[in-house]
Amino acid sequence: MRLGLLGTSGAYPIGGDASSGYLVKSGSSSILIDCGSGVLSNLMRYSNIASLQAVFISHMHPDHFIDLIALNYAVRYGEGSGEMDVYLPKGGRKKFISLLDVISDGKVVNLSLNLREYVPEKMISLEPFDVLPFEVEHAVPSFGMLISSGEKNIVYTSDTSPCESLAYWSRKSDLLLSENTLGGGAPVQNPVTHMSSYDAGRLAEEAEVSTLVLTHYWPSADRIACSREASEYFGGRILQGVTGKFIDLNYPETYMTLHS
Repeated sequence: MRLGLLGTSGAYPIGGDASSGYLVKSGSSSILIDCGSGVLSNLMRYSNIASLQAVFISHMHPDHFIDLIALNYAVRYGEGSGEMDVYLPKGGRKKFISLLDVISDGKVVNLSLNLREYVPEKMISLEPFDVLPFEVEHAVPSFGMLISSGEKNIVYTSDTSPCESLAYWSRKSDLLLSENTLGGGAPVQNPVTHMSSYDAGRLAEEAEVSTLVLTHYWPSADRIACSREASEYFGGRILQGVTGKFIDLNYPETYMTLHS
């Protein structure tokens, strides 16, 4: 299984980056986790939309789903197969369709996305992947993802503050893909609805994960400092999130380019 980083910025993307988007591949199969601003463009650089089995959205904040609008057109008019399964949290279908209605001034939009709503802690099996969403703590309903294929697994935190469910589902994961919005000099947040780099490192250490990958950086954050902050709690392997790179879970020591 391989994890490709299509966007690692939070809130809005810095130059050359995109907001949250992660391509998970196993053999010739792939799924997309989150689809924020700029993600579709990066996806089309490194993969084929028609090869996607499904898209999973962690929560309904725009930096995690807004490129579904562009994806809808790509599936309908571009290289898609005519329909794409998209899994959303409860209420996500209504919110997305309402947004399309506003954009189209009430005219009917031809929807090529098959919008489904997942149930927390109920496994979704899409051979060769098993995806289990679990609720975390954020300003809106937000769901981490446990993604398995064969003997390997990835846990994605989504946007969250530290919480018991995240610690439980992250236990001994091969790779923890963790937001660290409040790290590296990011502005102080009140109330706290995100994690810092220290929080990400603490979670990785307590959950005994093999590799920690930091993502969802505040645009002004010092990303090197984020890794240093996480390392104060986690003594294992830490990789700075870099858009355009992938990690092979069988060889997680370093990044490779997505197109290799």
